[in-house]
Amino acid sequence: MPSARQELIAELEQILAALREDRLYPEEMQRRFIYPMSSLGVHRHLLEVESQIRSLREEVLRSRDKPVRCAYTEDRGQVIHMLTGVSGEVERDHKYLKKKSHSNEWLIITDPYFLQWDGPNKAFPSEKKYTDYIVDYIPRELKKLELFILPDPNKRILKKFNDRVRGRGTQVSYWPTTEIHDRTIIRDNMTGTLMGTSFGGLGNKLAFVLDIPDQDLKMFMEQLNRIRGVA
Repeated sequence: MPSARQELIAELEQILAALREDRLYPEEMQRRFIYPMSSLGVHRHLLEVESQIRSLREEVLRSRDKPVRCAYTEDRGQVIHMLTGVSGEVERDHKYLKKKSHSNEWLIITDPYFLQWDGPNKAFPSEKKYTDYIVDYIPRELKKLELFILPDPNKRILKKFNDRVRGRGTQVSYWPTTEIHDRTIIRDNMTGTLMGTSFGGLGNKLAFVLDIPDQDLKMFMEQLNRIRGVA
């Protein structure tokens, strides 16, 4: 077992090593040497803690001029922006949302205004452009589509959408309801996406597009079954 003398030497050697490697600020060095000699037993731990604090401080200083992003705005690995409506990024927003439609068997969309158009905006300057977008949004090989929308949709949009999507062989079901506010896309692998805007406003104003937690999605699906009248 090392003697107190050996422990003291070891502690001093650690302090000297830190000084040689410029891991101690002068004020830290002075504070260490005015400690009572009986306190040197804690220096090893203090050295580790202060080294970590200094490392964190330097990292903060290096990053202070960099823009900070919310964790929900990026996907790990490939960077995927989930904030839509940023100026000049309408095409990017539409491409990103298109990735959320990948389904083979069935797809559910809840959007009260999916078959409505309120007039020109920076995302959709014409009713035709919006209609073409929502038709193209539906996967061509999709077998079943369910839409939860407000009653009394735009008749022109409804007819064009219905004729073109059903013409591909997709079974389309419409569920008129006033009970749903949020816009969602639910895929056949039981994953869902929440949109902060209707399809017609995508890219027009700032809005988030975020994944729905599994438990929330399960509860939401139960409510959709109630609206359908499924026991």
